[in-house]
Amino acid sequence: MTEEQSQNPEFRRQLELEQRLSSYGERVDVARSFLLG
Repeated sequence: MTEEQSQNPEFRRQLELEQRLSSYGERVDVARSFLLG
């Protein structure tokens, strides 16, 4: 991440959103494998 990007609130909000979605996706995968397994 560049200095300019780190100062950009919109960019940071997008980054946080993607991280939250990816961690949520991992939990969904775990739950699905648990239910199917």
